[in-house]
Amino acid sequence: MQHRVPIDLMSPRSRSVRRHLRAARAYARGHGDLAAIAARTTVTVDGDEVRLGPWLARIRDGGVRIDTRTRQELTELGMRWEPHGKAAARRRLRAARQYADAHGGLGAVRQHTRVAVDGTPERLGAWLDRVRSGSSPVDDDVRSALTALGMRWEVAKRPAGEDFLRGARAYAAAHGSLAGVRHDTVVDVDGVGLRLGGWVSRVRGGRSPVTSAQRSVLTDLGMRWHQGAGG
Repeated sequence: MQHRVPIDLMSPRSRSVRRHLRAARAYARGHGDLAAIAARTTVTVDGDEVRLGPWLARIRDGGVRIDTRTRQELTELGMRWEPHGKAAARRRLRAARQYADAHGGLGAVRQHTRVAVDGTPERLGAWLDRVRSGSSPVDDDVRSALTALGMRWEVAKRPAGEDFLRGARAYAAAHGSLAGVRHDTVVDVDGVGLRLGGWVSRVRGGRSPVTSAQRSVLTDLGMRWHQGAGG
């Protein structure tokens, strides 16, 4: 029968556990519990910076072993024991619900969309793009929840020059010309918000080449070709 070696309460390992527990208690007092702690969170204890977030992440992932009493205390302090990836997915799902409640669904989410969850910005649009493409796998429960919130699972095609020209025509029809386009101008084309202003700036600066025919169309629509004119 294998006997466990008793922990030396004066060993560096034991002192480290006690120091991290003190940091955990301090964090829980300030935030209510450990539920919202991030992987890089540090806590100051007696003037020392304790890397509490990384320590808890290593415990959660099995990289650091702790005794039953320490585990119980962390649980009482609100420690969430699921892997970090699941916790992150749950937090981003909260962001998705908040966005859907405010906008009637996830249909208008764009790649740059961010939503604050408990004061921390979540890059909702980028996450949904990764989930949609399969580079950030999620379980069936999260997938079903996103579907119920109006998630569009088809991978959107990258807008082409002709798409932006359609947007330019729509803008000119509504405003008389392209003279008023600003860098942040967005137009709706078939239910998709195209960042017309950014494209116009790239075309004007030579970073998005256009054909001579497309250039003529833009000129006819009132495009100002000099940098700084019209936005």
